[in-house]
Amino acid sequence: MSGMRMAKASRQDLDAAWSINRAFDSLGYGFEPMEVDDAEKDAAAADVPILATAQRLVEQAFDINDHDACRRVIDHLQACAKRGSLMRVIMGMEVLLDARNEIVDPSLDYLELHPKLAAATSEAAQQRARAEAAEAKIAALRTALLSDLDAATSEAAQQRTRAEVAEAELSELRKAQGGAP
Repeated sequence: MSGMRMAKASRQDLDAAWSINRAFDSLGYGFEPMEVDDAEKDAAAADVPILATAQRLVEQAFDINDHDACRRVIDHLQACAKRGSLMRVIMGMEVLLDARNEIVDPSLDYLELHPKLAAATSEAAQQRARAEAAEAKIAALRTALLSDLDAATSEAAQQRTRAEVAEAELSELRKAQGGAP
């Protein structure tokens, strides 16, 4: 990758781009663009038809020969553009789509990781799975080793106790026979 960096489009930039897109869509359908208020956004997101919105659309048919309507459209487009940077949205997509960057697959007409990135992602997932499996084996071996160590320590303690008992019995036997301890 080159040393040049491109600022990511912010949510505000994307919202501005969507506003401009809606404005041009409205014009394409013959309507004057309008601001969409929060209630309409929520309703649109919930896919709920709003009679008031439909009424506003009918009332705002766009007439290109109406100077005031053209002025409102230009004012609306300028207001949308001031809310964010459409350039960051466009340039960000240019960088993303540039085949030299090998981010997306240039042979497809939809966004999907470049084959190199897809392979690297797949390899990373496989390595992660192998590492997790190795960690699980290590944990099992550690548990088994600690268990064996505990058993060996317990066995050694029992043998030490038996040896001490045997020494004590031997010492008592020697005393009883009149010998040295």
